[in-house]
Amino acid sequence: MSFSGREIPIHVVGAVAFAVQGMYISLYGPMYPRLLEHFQLSQAQVGWIASANFLGSSSAMLGATWLMGRFGVRRMLTISPLLVGVGAIGVGISGSWTLALVFALIAGLGTGGVSSGINISLASLPERSAPVLNAVNGMFGLGSVLGPLLVATLPGSTTRWPFVVVGLLAFMVLAVARGLPHTAPTSAPGTRFPGQNAALRCSRCCSSCT
Repeated sequence: MSFSGREIPIHVVGAVAFAVQGMYISLYGPMYPRLLEHFQLSQAQVGWIASANFLGSSSAMLGATWLMGRFGVRRMLTISPLLVGVGAIGVGISGSWTLALVFALIAGLGTGGVSSGINISLASLPERSAPVLNAVNGMFGLGSVLGPLLVATLPGSTTRWPFVVVGLLAFMVLAVARGLPHTAPTSAPGTRFPGQNAALRCSRCCSSCT
């Protein structure tokens, strides 16, 4: 399988971004006991941070098509890793639970934006989009394995360093994404595609003939 020079950068960004996202999401499980202790929470309260993250992710995915149509893929894939980095580091250094939830929401917006941008971009590749999508999304699973290992490797019971490390890795994704070739925004909502006017005239003609 060969790739053009314009396709390789998006493959690299996608692979690294999905690995970092897998690491970030998988941190929450092993970090729950530390969050409980650090913020003096109940079992029910600690789950709110996952809800905040997935609320942000779902919101970004729902709005991704509109955002990409308005701003383009390159800008989408530079802003989103920035949100992941800021959000992850913010969760790690937050001094209050409310602030940690806000940063988790921000990181979720970033993960949703990256996922949508990469998947839509790779799905538009000719012929080989399916195997490439499968391989790149497989990097999420690899990251999910590395996340708990990162928590176990870093010493101490602090909540800071695992999130800070993942946040710094997200900034590396941002650096790679800035090297993507600039592309014009895709068709924005409400934009008519070629042939749409002809189809509209045809439907009017047919309705007048019946």
